[in-house]
Formats: sequence, C-alpha cells, structure tokens
Amino acid sequence: MDIIIDKIYMRSLVGSVSSYDVALLRDRLDPDSRFSMLLSDDGDRAKGKKVARLLAEIREDGSVVIRGMEVKREHRGEGLAKLITAVFCKFCLLTFGAYPSSLPTNKPGIAAVLTSLSFPPSRPSFPVYVSFNAVTGRTLMCHENRLVDLRPQYPKSVRRAQGIELVPDRPKGGRKVHVLTGYSSPPPPSSEDGKAVSGEVDEC
Repeated sequence: MDIIIDKIYMRSLVGSVSSYDVALLRDRLDPDSRFSMLLSDDGDRAKGKKVARLLAEIREDGSVVIRGMEVKREHRGEGLAKLITAVFCKFCLLTFGAYPSSLPTNKPGIAAVLTSLSFPPSRPSFPVYVSFNAVTGRTLMCHENRLVDLRPQYPKSVRRAQGIELVPDRPKGGRKVHVLTGYSSPPPPSSEDGKAVSGEVDEC
C-alpha cells in the first residue's frame, strides 16, 4: 500500500491511495475532537464521489478512537472498509505516534475489518462467524454456539439497517470475530521486523 501524504490539515486532502483521494473533515458539532476520514474517487477533487467514511475522535489523553465507518452500498464487498481503516492507522501512527482503538460495535463488518488488521477485542465474550455474500450484498452471521439465538441482540430493524442475515450454521468462508465489544489498539510495528498494519485489500 502506497500512501502519498501531502499535508496534514483537518479540512483538506491529505493524500491518495490506490485510485482514491484521502481527505480529513472536521465534525461540525465538535470540531476540536471529532473528525472523519473520507475516501473519494479522484479526478475532480472538488466534487469527488465519496465511497467510504471513517468517524474518529481524539480523547483528552491524546489517544484516538474509531467511532464507526460506512461504505456506500454499491461499493460493499470491495475491501474499502479495510483499506480506509489501514490508511487511518498509518495516519494515526504518523500523526499521533500510535494506532487507534475503537468504540464498542455491534456491526459484524466493522468487527471483521478490525480483526483482519490485528485489533484485539477488548471483551471477547460474544463470538460470531461472519461472511459477506457478494450476490445478495448481505452479511451472513451466526453465533459460534449455534444454539444461541442472535435475534435479541439483532432485531429485525437492526438487521435491515445493517444488511445482516442470520443463518443457522457457520457460513461458507465465515471468519470468527467478536461483536458487542470495543477493540484495543493493535501492537505497534517493531524496529526489528518493520511490520505494521497492512492495507492489502480482501473481500471484507
């Protein structure tokens, strides 16, 4: 993953990755601590089409937390959630000297992205298997214990809003993640092995 860092301002384009522009935008209601990272189609930078967004907050102790993220429905399954999260991690490491953590989430897609980037769950007590169905555009999910009913935690309104389909058995290609928990910061890259969070795209 090649990221071109032009400038680090809170209201500007900060770089590019793959075929997308990367920009930061202050939150209108809380501009001092909350901001978003945006991925948009390049070309016309003033009117670039936003395809993904990551919401973040700077805490009083200077740490950064991921508040949420979203990908345009027509671009789901293209790996953009993982891409923007990996870019954001590198931005945080360069700017704040550490990777971010995340607030608790009930979204299996976000949990899958964070897990794939080595974020450890803060409270690994609700394990599920998830898989994205590229044909239907829905996220298939079941509890690790197939006897556990997920409907109390994921009523119909939540499933409809998030595009979740509950299935009785582990879906094909399903990966184990933890939901209803936050995620701690992944370990920083060591000077010995030089490894860092990777932005390689898969089907998350």
